[in-house]
Amino acid sequence: MPPVGGTLTQTLATDTAVLESRVTAFYGLYNPRNSLTFSVFASKRESVAATPETAGILGVFSGDLRERGAAVTYRRRLDPRSALDLGADHRRNTSSTADFDTHASTLRAGYVTQLTGSTAVFAGVRHTRQRASGSGAEYDENAIYAGIDMRLR
Repeated sequence: MPPVGGTLTQTLATDTAVLESRVTAFYGLYNPRNSLTFSVFASKRESVAATPETAGILGVFSGDLRERGAAVTYRRRLDPRSALDLGADHRRNTSSTADFDTHASTLRAGYVTQLTGSTAVFAGVRHTRQRASGSGAEYDENAIYAGIDMRLR
């Protein structure tokens, strides 16, 4: 039975063309026990005007979106297999077509240990705060996370 009044893949993918330009700069300091990286970025994303094909799909953004931000990350090696990671970043998103301006900041601390050459486990805590004006959303998030990183060779 064909879908009624919708696109078959509307929850899987969108077919909206987007042009994005992005510039990133970073600088890092490294020694066997400590590393420190700084990065800044700016991007501009423009999409085509809403078309009849995308008009009914929720989450399809048409217009312009500008994002700018900076991050700093510190890693302290505790031994050859484990490390403590600390990080902070701030980003600003603006859109004149969607009428929003958001500022989001994230602080995180985590621990990672290498189990094998291709498998690591990690865990940490994260706090994110986003403030907005216009139609943007505001929220605070506190999270505890953990996972396994497996690399296929």
